[in-house]
Amino acid sequence: MESKTSQGKRGRAAARKVRATARKAATTPPAVTVTFRHVDSSDALRAYVVSLLERTREDPRVELGASPRAGLLLLRAAKARALLSGREHALPDDVQALARSVLGHRILLGPEAVGETADGVVGDALAATPAL
Repeated sequence: MESKTSQGKRGRAAARKVRATARKAATTPPAVTVTFRHVDSSDALRAYVVSLLERTREDPRVELGASPRAGLLLLRAAKARALLSGREHALPDDVQALARSVLGHRILLGPEAVGETADGVVGDALAATPAL
């Protein structure tokens, strides 16, 4: 009998499959990578993302707001959305469309925020932060 911490034959096979899948994902075709990296984001758009992050950290309902890393990921997602829309530059609309999905799960609400949600905090930050 194997212990709970042992992976067993099935666990090892699944781990090998995950590693193989990760290797395939890491070999993104250069054309896609180059195109993605050429999607522009203005200084004003980056400042907008930083302002959103600051709003989540300053919100009294929030114990732990969105981190700088979350902002980088939001900007990357906005660039990807712009690329999929056929544009070479990201817009505030891209940031706004993705902010709840990217930032919502990265926010920790305080214990006094009964009945509140992280998505609500992000929505309030979007409403209170002027876009460009």
